[in-house]
Amino acid sequence: MNQLLFELSPTQTLTVRLRGVLSDVALTTSALGQQQAQQTAFTTGNWLASPELWHAGASFYLHLVGERGELWLTIGGGQISQSSPPSGVPLTRIAPRTPSTADTPPPPTPMPPMAPMPPMPAMEMRMGNMSIAMGTAEAGLREENLRLREENLKLREEIFRLREQLQRLQGRP
Repeated sequence: MNQLLFELSPTQTLTVRLRGVLSDVALTTSALGQQQAQQTAFTTGNWLASPELWHAGASFYLHLVGERGELWLTIGGGQISQSSPPSGVPLTRIAPRTPSTADTPPPPTPMPPMAPMPPMPAMEMRMGNMSIAMGTAEAGLREENLRLREENLKLREEIFRLREQLQRLQGRP
């Protein structure tokens, strides 16, 4: 196994992972929704035996045996440091916890694509002799047709007035 997880207390875990020739050791403390971690790496080579964690008093001792020799680490007070083997103190072995799915967050699920927006209804605004229309092309053409009709009607009325003026000036009834 290339990764082991040890529970030091309800709020502290120790993760030991083999990454190439390096042994990564990470101490994670969780409290009140916050998480702090200290991580360090040691050149051990491949493990020749599974890492072992021992407890004595207020400290924990991690024993690593790799291709490059034997290594003892002391974990205590939120620190990880290299040490010599503990002596003269009774040690209690701590069994690794089996990593569960709760230890690794699930991969993010992709969001489903958004549905296309429904077409907007045609909108029209008039102010005096100005107008604006938005929407379907048909609504735009209808609006333009109405505007041209109104303009045509105004031009016809203007032509009719000009003819009347011309007839008066020429003396025709």
